[in-house]
Amino acid sequence: DAVGIEKAVRLVELLVGEGRLALTSSDVGALGLCAQALLSLLLPFEWPHTLIPLLPERMRGYLDAPCPFVIGLVQRESAAEAGEAGESGGGDDDARAAAAPDGSLYGLPDGLPDGFPPEVAVVDLDRGTLSAASDGSAAVEIPAEDAEALMEGLREWHERASRRLAGADGGADGGAAGGSDGADGEEAALDANVGAQLVWRAFWRRLLA
Repeated sequence: DAVGIEKAVRLVELLVGEGRLALTSSDVGALGLCAQALLSLLLPFEWPHTLIPLLPERMRGYLDAPCPFVIGLVQRESAAEAGEAGESGGGDDDARAAAAPDGSLYGLPDGLPDGFPPEVAVVDLDRGTLSAASDGSAAVEIPAEDAEALMEGLREWHERASRRLAGADGGADGGAAGGSDGADGEEAALDANVGAQLVWRAFWRRLLA
């Protein structure tokens, strides 16, 4: 749901083409989860290249590496957002600084920065946007007929998963059994991810048969 079905398919095409992909989000936890969820869609294949779920800002030079990678980078708040958070007593910056090694921040200033190498595709998980590599490299398009069947399977999966997740959230809102409802929500989310993997695995089998 972070980027939608069509963009997710595009991301897999980028991975198959051994492209360079940067994931950005203001949520540190989302970076690792989304990176692992994306790579799981390649099963039974594996991503043999560089994976850095959280890249420190001082090591941003790794984005210039001439090799395939999936790298996560945290977006800092804009100045306006930081001011609002300060007025409301938010401590996000303190938390991020505490989590960073050597006191350095992981964040990118004011959202997506200029200056990404042209070979790097950038996914903004907060906004659900994908900026493809400007040089058009590394895109391996799925054949149209196979892509249509894949999209149909993914839409059916998404509809089922959305209904189940909505049901789990509704149960949690009821508050009658808070602990078990939370567990039901986590189980529904896990099943949804597994369901996506199964759709992709069936697709890979068909493609390679």
